[in-house]
Amino acid sequence: MGVDRVHVETAVAYIDHLVVEGDSRNADDHLMLESAARSYGMWFSRSGNGISHPVHQQCFGIPGKTLVGADSHTPAAGAIGMLAIGAGGLSVSLALAGEPFHIPMPEIWGIRLTGALPDWISAKDVILELLRRHDVSGGNGRIVEYHGPGVSFGPLIAV
Repeated sequence: MGVDRVHVETAVAYIDHLVVEGDSRNADDHLMLESAARSYGMWFSRSGNGISHPVHQQCFGIPGKTLVGADSHTPAAGAIGMLAIGAGGLSVSLALAGEPFHIPMPEIWGIRLTGALPDWISAKDVILELLRRHDVSGGNGRIVEYHGPGVSFGPLIAV
């Protein structure tokens, strides 16, 4: 594609899967990814720094920004007010190269939360209940937006 650097404001490569292996294959892959990140102007998060979605929220997440990631947990960054969309590796690579990222206009689901959660229920339990009601694919092609007085029900780490 003739691209010498990424063409986005922030790009991060995470090593948070395939961390331990009985041979050198994963370590070799990690070195290659670190070298590529350095060459193309990306941040690199080494093995042991943590799982990509909470690390991204804590270190790079900015409310109001858009995040496109090649991990199924990318939408978790929506908890801090980002538009966070999971996509395939090719789509993410093209976006990093400066190509537009196109998606059909998603349906918006507004989830109004009221009241307070008991101490033994976390934000993740709310999400799991929605999955139970709407199936695990219920959010595909949709933006789920939580609003109302019950939104402030716990620390971000609970998501």
